[in-house]
Amino acid sequence: MHEGFIRYIEDDIAQHGFKLKEYNSMIKLGRSKVNGYLDDTKKELAFARIDDVESWLSVLVHEYSHFRQHTNGKFNNGNNYFDIVDQWINKKKEYSDKTLDRAFRFVRNCELDCERGALKIIDEFGLSIDKKLYIQKAAAYVYLYFYARKHRRWHGKRAHYRYKTIYSLMPTTLRGRFNTIPDEIMEIFEKKLGVE
Repeated sequence: MHEGFIRYIEDDIAQHGFKLKEYNSMIKLGRSKVNGYLDDTKKELAFARIDDVESWLSVLVHEYSHFRQHTNGKFNNGNNYFDIVDQWINKKKEYSDKTLDRAFRFVRNCELDCERGALKIIDEFGLSIDKKLYIQKAAAYVYLYFYARKHRRWHGKRAHYRYKTIYSLMPTTLRGRFNTIPDEIMEIFEKKLGVE
């Protein structure tokens, strides 16, 4: 089943000139290590086939949802905002608070839309992914952008989705706008991921 889904993605993205890249370890992107990415410049969709099947399959679904956003023209005018967040987090460039707030809001909205699209993909293909757990980890990912904006970092030694104490506190729906982060969620992020 999973291999058929992977072949489907390969065929679909190839129609748009993209290639699927599969890794057997975390993927190094600049100063960060990630489980997956979509690069519309290099025309690559990549994922790391690590951990359990449900984990790497969830990453693949997420990145494929970003691909669908790209082909539908959603959020394509925001590449500058993604660059602003990346450059600022990695301390390559400084920006005004107004610019940072705008960039983080745009990227957060893009990720929330992506996660909602990922849920549709899970249903569309009948994938064996625990949707409640996926939603909770997705919500943690969207909220992570508030933590990153406040502390200028993504996480400490372990990623946020590795902490059950973080994702178990998350909502079990992606309804709403995620325009603010509840204090108790920011506190648990700070406790588990650290502050600078």
